[in-house]
Amino acid sequence: MTEIGPRSEFGDRGRWLVLLSIVLALAGIAAFCYLFLRHLTVYGIILAPVILALYMVPAVFVFWLAKRRRRGWSGKAGEQGGQGGPGATAR
Repeated sequence: MTEIGPRSEFGDRGRWLVLLSIVLALAGIAAFCYLFLRHLTVYGIILAPVILALYMVPAVFVFWLAKRRRRGWSGKAGEQGGQGGPGATAR
């Protein structure tokens, strides 16, 4: 019988990477709120999306590692899962 759920899709280590990416995303939002929303100015409003995106980079990278692990990334270009990086689109 096949297993259903995050463990079957990402594996045991991949599941922890997904959870870590969620924690990092929440920490990035909390850090953004703590550092920038307390003294928000016009410049802060303009730059807020860029700053928030920078705080999300660690979460995106860890989630990309989990997806790479799920696909069985081999490191060779041209093979399935070996193309692209964070934000790459599937074909």
